[in-house]
Amino acid sequence: MQSQDSLPNTVILIGVYKIILALFLLCVGAAAIGCGAVTGLVADLAGQAGEAEAAVATGVVSLISSVAGLLSLVCGVAAIVVAVGLFTRKSWAYMGALVLNGAVIVLQILNLLAGGLGIPGLIFVVLSGAAIYVLLTDQTTKQAFGQA
Repeated sequence: MQSQDSLPNTVILIGVYKIILALFLLCVGAAAIGCGAVTGLVADLAGQAGEAEAAVATGVVSLISSVAGLLSLVCGVAAIVVAVGLFTRKSWAYMGALVLNGAVIVLQILNLLAGGLGIPGLIFVVLSGAAIYVLLTDQTTKQAFGQA
């Protein structure tokens, strides 16, 4: 049995998951921004070579990659903030964890519709769904954040 001051194991697990998710998102975001930059350079070279259609197409891909990378970086930073909030029992961290887990599920479903849901994406959907379930149903977790 845990004392009143100790952090519930469920909160610790969700916080650790948020840190792992943050590392993944930060790496993916940095890679996507790098790909966007390289693709933008290719678009510029295609434009200089007189290939207007190729320049437009690669320019659009560059923009999409850069925006996706920026969103991943923002979500990665948000995941770190939420993890710290969970570990320090900040009341806003409970809602932040719910929102962030929901956002991960929505983004991965959109990724699936775009043809890109891989094993890591499927794992993050399952873990985020489990985290939402625990946050909404586990009484010790809710009590830790004054939600019960």
